Amino acid sequence: MISANRWHVRLLLVWCIYLETASVLARTGEHFVQFIPTPGVVSDRFYYESPGSVHPIEVDASTTQQVRIRIVDFLNNNPELKLHCHVAPLSPDSELTSAFLCRKTSVTANSLCVDPKTQTPQWGEIAFNAIGNRSHGYTFHAELLVGRVLLDAFYFCKFRNKWGELNSNMVEVQDVYYYQIAMVKRDAEKPQYLPTIKAPDLPMRLDCGTRRWSEKDLPTWADHSFPSPFLWSFCELSGADGYTDYQCMNKARKHPIGVSDYFEHVVYPNGTLILLGRTAAAWKYMGLLCRSHIRSAVIFSVFFGGTESNPGPLMYDPNVPYTDSSFRPLSPMFQKITVRQGPGSGTQLVAVYRGSRSFAKTEWTKDGGRIPFGFPEPTAFALTFPELIQRNHSGLYELHVSGRHPSIRFQYEVTVVGPPEVIQDPPALLLVMEGHEAMYHTEIASYSTTTLRINGEVFFPGSPQEHRKLSNHFPYLKDVKIHPLDIQGPRIQYRASNLVFTPGSSFGSTHTVTIEGANEFGYARVSTLINVLPRPAFLKLPADCAPRCLSSEEHTFSCEVDLRPYAMAHVIQSWDWNGTDISVLRGQGDARADYFQTEGITLRLLPVRDPSRVSLFANSHVTCRIRIYYKAVQAALGNSENVERVLQDSKWIVYDSRTDTETRGLSSKVDLQLDSTRSTDERNGFSSS
Repeated sequence: MISANRWHVRLLLVWCIYLETASVLARTGEHFVQFIPTPGVVSDRFYYESPGSVHPIEVDASTTQQVRIRIVDFLNNNPELKLHCHVAPLSPDSELTSAFLCRKTSVTANSLCVDPKTQTPQWGEIAFNAIGNRSHGYTFHAELLVGRVLLDAFYFCKFRNKWGELNSNMVEVQDVYYYQIAMVKRDAEKPQYLPTIKAPDLPMRLDCGTRRWSEKDLPTWADHSFPSPFLWSFCELSGADGYTDYQCMNKARKHPIGVSDYFEHVVYPNGTLILLGRTAAAWKYMGLLCRSHIRSAVIFSVFFGGTESNPGPLMYDPNVPYTDSSFRPLSPMFQKITVRQGPGSGTQLVAVYRGSRSFAKTEWTKDGGRIPFGFPEPTAFALTFPELIQRNHSGLYELHVSGRHPSIRFQYEVTVVGPPEVIQDPPALLLVMEGHEAMYHTEIASYSTTTLRINGEVFFPGSPQEHRKLSNHFPYLKDVKIHPLDIQGPRIQYRASNLVFTPGSSFGSTHTVTIEGANEFGYARVSTLINVLPRPAFLKLPADCAPRCLSSEEHTFSCEVDLRPYAMAHVIQSWDWNGTDISVLRGQGDARADYFQTEGITLRLLPVRDPSRVSLFANSHVTCRIRIYYKAVQAALGNSENVERVLQDSKWIVYDSRTDTETRGLSSKVDLQLDSTRSTDERNGFSSS
């Protein structure tokens, strides 16, 4: 079997070298716009934070869904964004007529698009350099000026040539830092003095500075996981230090003490601190302050013990027990929580309640069962989500607090949101023979609406007006029947029939299909090029070897195919003898195989000088066989020892002339006759096999 495969590979290589060479010569570039991966750029990463380990941030237009960039801080240099919108090389007559970089300020806003050939893509102070051309696409590169302007935006590429338009998926920039800067522009408070803290005082709320009326509200994309720019910490002090805001800040800078060392707590995005419960750490003489790395010279709030006239350290008395006879909720017992999918910045569900914990029992559940694997260990007050929040984290979470007193139950209806997510990619390329249907499906989660685009044009199947409009723009699609999308939950199926070759068209009903899912958070766009292929057109067909077909002569059979329509496919041309591939005969050790040679498009039947073998070639037929495959079959052939199994795998096969009942003229008759003039030579012992 191994020997057979080696012969098969050798034959295939001969034919493929010829066919691939012919294909390259026939191919001068693509007609339809297709985004392609950029070498060295990761195409399956959808979340970035800046500053981070990636600089510059490079996003590829071939990515299958929306990419999110969060600007969470500013260190040394402004982040840079490179949006690579490269296309498969286009033929000279199909180059881009426009290459827009587009920007939206929100999902519902109109797009503002700029073609770098006419002007620099610039919005306010953010300007993009464009490097590229009309046949290969562009890379757009900009420095994002952190802190100077609001960077919230959506960016995408919209490229068009005479055959249609293609939009890339979006890059969303969320400028967390800009809103944090606005949040810390609040007034500082004078030092405050608290009485001794006791267990019955907990939970305790402490505010960070005084919010101004002009302070901006958080943007619509901000959710329960918006990171607070405020930092609370204790400072260890003594009477010799003095109890002043300066001394506390100085100590906190040198030796910060985390609030978590002494209290279970939560800090809300607006800076409010909730002290929930004491830890077991031994108490020290300390002050408590709220500051921000963004305005490092400001102490928004500082708390000491004692009084203004006689300040001292904060004190905690562990000897005063709870006196309440029941648990008292201090936060809503039912909350609807919205969290964005992706890195979650320490998202927490927090229950604020008062009551003795001596005999209390707490239990967190999700949808009535256990908390899923991967969550950190919950506390009596808080459940922290994993760093990467996923859609399956949606659900009903509950905290049940029970003990000697009547129990209470906190419920949180958590919805994980985000732009639509592609669960299953459609094929980037679908090869379809004319007369067959084109059908494929994709799966997109969490969309609210779907849009079908044909060559970039929004199309509503079933509408005669829409069909006329599409035919006016693309006459070669006038006969195509595009069926309504078959939508079953996340599964979306596309189907088109009556795919024919319109006279004068070089690629028949070939078209680009884009299925777009959208919701209030963004888009997911998936595109498929449906390349409609004609049946092979033969420039030369094998002729019969009859009636004069002598064994002493060499006979040639030629079969030439017009390869121009198959530039995106892998074509294999081979020969059958009486229905069996000649390479298979050779692998089986069949004597007939010794007399066959292939050269380019020609099969040579060598002279048969052994009279006993002439009959093997009588009343036979030789057939030219054309097989069309997806190009990916080449890699599969290179990695497999069983070539025939690969070639018979239906996922690679597009066309096989052996099963095409409508193709004629591929077979020629061979009726080899013994040449009587050879008898003298044979008697003299000069015959050879």
